[in-house]
Amino acid sequence: MKWKGVKGKIFQTGVFYIYFSLFMSGYLGKYTLPVVTSDLKLAAECGYKIMEKGGNAVDAAVTTAIAVGAMNAFASGLGGGGFLLVKIPDGKCFEYNFRERAPASANANNYKNKEDSSAGRKSIAVPSELMGLIAVHTDFGILPWEDLFPEIIKILEDGFLVPRVLAQKLKEFQGKILNDRGLYEAYTRNGKILQENDLLQRRNLARTLKEISRDPSSFFTGEISKSLLEFINSEGTVILPEELSQQQVTRKEVFPEIVNKTEIYTTTLPTTGYMLRLAAYILEHIKTTSTPSEELLQSYLIRIYNELYSIRTELEDLQDEQANTNSLQIHLQNRTVADTLLQSIIGSSPFSPNKNSVVEDHGTTHINIIDKDGMIVALTSTINQYWGSGLMDPVTGIILNNQIDDFTFSDFATYSGIKLTGSTVNQIKPYKQPLSSAMPSIIKRDNDLYIIGGSGGIRIPTAIISTVARIFLCDDPIDKAIDTPRLHYQGGRTIKVEGKYTSTLPKMGVNWLVLRDDEDTISSCVHIIKYNIKDKSVTAKADRRKDAAVVGREYLSADRLDSEKKKEFVSFSYRFDFSGNLFKAIMDM
Repeated sequence: MKWKGVKGKIFQTGVFYIYFSLFMSGYLGKYTLPVVTSDLKLAAECGYKIMEKGGNAVDAAVTTAIAVGAMNAFASGLGGGGFLLVKIPDGKCFEYNFRERAPASANANNYKNKEDSSAGRKSIAVPSELMGLIAVHTDFGILPWEDLFPEIIKILEDGFLVPRVLAQKLKEFQGKILNDRGLYEAYTRNGKILQENDLLQRRNLARTLKEISRDPSSFFTGEISKSLLEFINSEGTVILPEELSQQQVTRKEVFPEIVNKTEIYTTTLPTTGYMLRLAAYILEHIKTTSTPSEELLQSYLIRIYNELYSIRTELEDLQDEQANTNSLQIHLQNRTVADTLLQSIIGSSPFSPNKNSVVEDHGTTHINIIDKDGMIVALTSTINQYWGSGLMDPVTGIILNNQIDDFTFSDFATYSGIKLTGSTVNQIKPYKQPLSSAMPSIIKRDNDLYIIGGSGGIRIPTAIISTVARIFLCDDPIDKAIDTPRLHYQGGRTIKVEGKYTSTLPKMGVNWLVLRDDEDTISSCVHIIKYNIKDKSVTAKADRRKDAAVVGREYLSADRLDSEKKKEFVSFSYRFDFSGNLFKAIMDM
């Protein structure tokens, strides 16, 4: 009988750990509040622990953002910026815009080619992520600021195993790593690039975070600021001290775009949140009683992408006093624009591709969080391209962005693939924010709230819109909607498809040039937390393309598993539990 009791404990613990492993790997799971999704498992764990210690979703968002930027540093970090939505339990929703701004010295004449805007010191815009995190924490955080950092500082000091995606980006961009002192010192050993599961310690960044946890102003006016500015301006003045210290975060209340019974909360310009609003309006109006075939769905999506990316070339930062009037029209007269687009998509006119070309990918990161009280945070941050400017300050360990490349230049096409001869839309000027592909969003549909966002730079809009389309039009569960291979289209006759994409492309009168990603290419990554307001149930899914993770307590207990699942997990639990410390812990019960 004693063995039977131990065996039962092994089974129960085995089921818990098996489930833990599964949902941490991107599988669909059902959870109790709170829940975190992130591009990196270890970062999501850090945020979850903050809520276990009494913090709320905003506290957890700060910790998770700092953690993912420290460990998946190729995509985001203190040297970048971003956007955040916070929806508080009373129903109000707020947007925080902490996108980097062009420095005061910004002038299009300083950039002669793509290399000037995409790499090196001239490509750096004013880093603003920390200011954004401070702003939202000041407004809504409940734990002391210094309590948000110990976990990640310890990880950086002790070291962590290089994750698969980081190892992939180190190998893919080893030229950047080997050509910069800071990156070289951080990511090589004996002159060789670190590989997956190598131990990585980031002690310089740990020291920086210790100082920020004690005194965040040190980033803007103290020793951290001094080191950053000396490094950035070592080849000539790029950013002035007052630009770092006097930067501002824009906070505004967000009101939903209501389409039938669906409410869309998303970010405003300079993000692509307008794309989701317009796409949702179109999708709701083309929804029929029957599920569209895959070919018809792709036809709808290609037409939607064609129109939305055409509009993108007319938009820019609304805070620019001379902003293009079309920016204002999209912002203020969204329904009129949507009706026009709807007619062009469902009408009888032949398909006419716009003249934009397909582009390469960017690095970005996204975080979704909902806490025990129902407070929601959706946060997207970035340093722009993978590894940003290719420069790390070796003293602070901060990797600097290359956000200047998201502006449009008349004389050359940027990394984003856009060149507009004679146009002034989205062109660089002092203190201006470039367009961003971010769209952290919250969608309310009947009793369900969908917290959604993604990473992947210019592919973020198509990834999120296709996922939402599968949920809206096809009634797909969120795991299928995310996992189904995607295509990316923004004009011309070129379509990019993921390596596992097998669907037939609609003809549409175009001789498509299809570019297929390699199997291991990470084109985009989407996360969703689905929260039912009525029964408080939570379903969440993180994109396995990037080894993204969901962290939360499993909703289903062992006694509710069906018999086939029990057989599967019992078999696996013996192999798992009789290995070292876990077995010892069970025997001590």
